[in-house]
Amino acid sequence: MRAARLLEVTAVRASYWPAHDVRAKTSPEEAAAALGLNEDDTLDLLARFGDWSAYH
Repeated sequence: MRAARLLEVTAVRASYWPAHDVRAKTSPEEAAAALGLNEDDTLDLLARFGDWSAYH
């Protein structure tokens, strides 16, 4: 569990700025296709990594 938590923390820290870039430069549809997710899951993931609310 400790290793999994470390990976999670590292992913969040490493993806902060890329999440903001994707939000600013890419449509939700394009991001979802690139990530292989549906649009809602993509927005949730970007919000978590970008540290903003998914409800705004």
